[in-house]
Amino acid sequence: MVAVIATVVVAQGPGLARVFESLGASAVVPGGQTMNPSTEELFKAAENLQTDQGIILPNNSNIVMAAQQAQKRYAKNIRIVPT
Repeated sequence: MVAVIATVVVAQGPGLARVFESLGASAVVPGGQTMNPSTEELFKAAENLQTDQGIILPNNSNIVMAAQQAQKRYAKNIRIVPT
């Protein structure tokens, strides 16, 4: 059986969101340099994944801490790539 790893990506603007979706992102959360998503938004996106394994790509150093807090609340196996 092949393990499915889902991705939660933070993207600024609808253009980047479409790019990440076209590349197979499981969930796209709006955010960026001046619009940081909350821990709750990242947590909800992770909770809605259809797998037990996921990766969060915050795509901004300001969002890494919120992603880490979401990871602590998440009951499944999730990792953060500090992009």
